[in-house]
Amino acid sequence: MKTTYSDFLLTGVIAISLLSNGMFSVITVFGRYKRLNVLKRFILIPIKTHVFVIGLTLTRIILSFVSLLILIITSKIMFNLSIVISWPLYFLLAFTTTIGMMGLGLLFLFLFKKGDTAQNAATIYFSLMMFFSGVYFPIEFLPKTFKTISYFLPVKYIVDSLRYISGIELMKVSTFIIINLMMFFGVFCFWD
Repeated sequence: MKTTYSDFLLTGVIAISLLSNGMFSVITVFGRYKRLNVLKRFILIPIKTHVFVIGLTLTRIILSFVSLLILIITSKIMFNLSIVISWPLYFLLAFTTTIGMMGLGLLFLFLFKKGDTAQNAATIYFSLMMFFSGVYFPIEFLPKTFKTISYFLPVKYIVDSLRYISGIELMKVSTFIIINLMMFFGVFCFWD
């Protein structure tokens, strides 16, 4: 299958959407709850904290799936894209990526006590990730120093994985599994 620049770009945009949905949703929601002291009130009510976190997480994952499906379908119609997505692998990657980035969002909230500060720091980090990730152009176009930086950022691996499940790039199955396992480790940031 011959891929076009639009195919290459769409997979990068989907990766950016996955990453931002997870990270920024947690910073926004938990930052607001922290500012309003909602989280401290959980001690007084009979609801278990993990039930609340699971509900929030599942809601974000479902919204992420729906928005990305709309993006993919609309792009296929408007731009006549030729990519064929492996949907089971896509759902696995979308789930683990959302979880992983939610964990990163919680890390930003932990490091920067105020939600607004965490949001600003995450935005700067996210902008840098986009530049070094290969979303808009191949990483091979970057100078050697910048290319090295890209290997330490999660977005590079999510973009590569999306291009793999779309048939644009080759990847070992074991590499794909390792990437998903690493992203799933974000779930440990949600523990009480």
